[in-house]
Amino acid sequence: MVAAYARLLIAEREMRNSRVAADAAACELSKLVGEKGLASQIDDQSQWSALMEATARQRAEQYTALSRDFDASLAAAGFPSDWTPEKARRLVENQLMPGT
Repeated sequence: MVAAYARLLIAEREMRNSRVAADAAACELSKLVGEKGLASQIDDQSQWSALMEATARQRAEQYTALSRDFDASLAAAGFPSDWTPEKARRLVENQLMPGT
């Protein structure tokens, strides 16, 4: 369960990073168009922006699928839907060492 949660966190980070990259590429494209950049620069940036957007969408889809799989695994294992390793650790620590 912990490994699945780690994969989910990694996928979330990758999704966020790819969204930032896609937004930056789109911003750069808008800047080039606004400044009437060279057609070749605009074309290159347009292709790069489209690639970054496709990557961001793909990573979001991967994250969504992993999230659904993780939720299904939690339910199958009898864990609460808000389970995280941190919550499990706190619960165990509180049971083993009350008052700490």
